[in-house]
Amino acid sequence: MPRFILAGGLSTGLHWALMAGLIALGVPAVLATAVGATAGLLANYFLQRTFTFRSAKRHRSAFPSYLGSAGLGWCINLLVFSATYSTIFSVATAQFVATAAAALANYYVMKRYVFQPA
Repeated sequence: MPRFILAGGLSTGLHWALMAGLIALGVPAVLATAVGATAGLLANYFLQRTFTFRSAKRHRSAFPSYLGSAGLGWCINLLVFSATYSTIFSVATAQFVATAAAALANYYVMKRYVFQPA
């Protein structure tokens, strides 16, 4: 779990930095978080596969599975952010809540399905 949190933290840092930069450039917050989450998703795949789970599963099998699980996490992130941003929370708080919800789902799915040997 510590490796998952560290890899996820680095990927989330990339997501948030890109999101903040895009917002500073005038990009709408929901689009900025979608772009940031996509960049974080790609970084996270490589970190989780090699650093966290040390999976030997081939990319042609692991990556599509990862995309499916990450797609679920991406949707959770976007839905939670969209539901809470400006109606309940600020950008940072909404993204924190969305990130936590997506991370919990992602850990379970990656551990159980994505990076397990075939």
